[in-house]
Amino acid sequence: MILNEPRFLALFLLTAAAFFLGPVRCRHAVLIVSGLVFYAWYAGPFLPFVLGLIVLTFLTPGRFGVWVNVAALLGLMAYFKVQGSVDALPGILTPEVATRTLVFPLGLSFLTFELIHVALERRRGKLGRVSLMSLAAFALYFPCRIAGPIKRYQPFEDSVGQARWSLEEVYQGGVRVLWGFVKKILIADVIGLTIAELHWAASPLQVWKGWRRTPCTFILTSAPIRTSPSGCRASSGCKCRRISARRT
Repeated sequence: MILNEPRFLALFLLTAAAFFLGPVRCRHAVLIVSGLVFYAWYAGPFLPFVLGLIVLTFLTPGRFGVWVNVAALLGLMAYFKVQGSVDALPGILTPEVATRTLVFPLGLSFLTFELIHVALERRRGKLGRVSLMSLAAFALYFPCRIAGPIKRYQPFEDSVGQARWSLEEVYQGGVRVLWGFVKKILIADVIGLTIAELHWAASPLQVWKGWRRTPCTFILTSAPIRTSPSGCRASSGCKCRRISARRT
């Protein structure tokens, strides 16, 4: 998980300090630089790809160009999504293709829909003048690139100029972040671990037992967590370990 990595937290704090302590006119530049650093750290090979999508959206404001831009964005996203799913089709594709792992551009879906939003709203005349710098700051805003949400251009642009440092805002933001972690740990992680284990289930009954047991194991016990051969982080009683052993 990127959100709790020291370098992500360091980048976030440095960006916040530069954003609020520096001049307002430099805020777009701060967000652009921090976004570039973020992509260079976590998805370096895809940085030119992301920049290319931003420039493409900026350079296609006309009626025909907008639809070309939207089609290109959706086509690229579909390509990565389909290619990333080939491991789910081992009986159809060749072994070499079925076992291939494709690395996704980080936050591609969020970026795609945000750029489509900008392209369509600009075509409708709802955004006024959009500069390349403001569009880049909007698209490279890294805190929303990991788990969303998908943001809208005009409220974001207004916030860049109007945001002010406030202890009340920091408190409210901190509460939201902590609540997000709680939902991730108690809901998302439980569901994720359950699905990882159920991938190896031998029968519907085992699916039900795994679904019933995993939340209790994850939340209520203090058993050490291990990585099983199936790739599921489960306790020592995880059935997917025994299933995998029988298969071998």
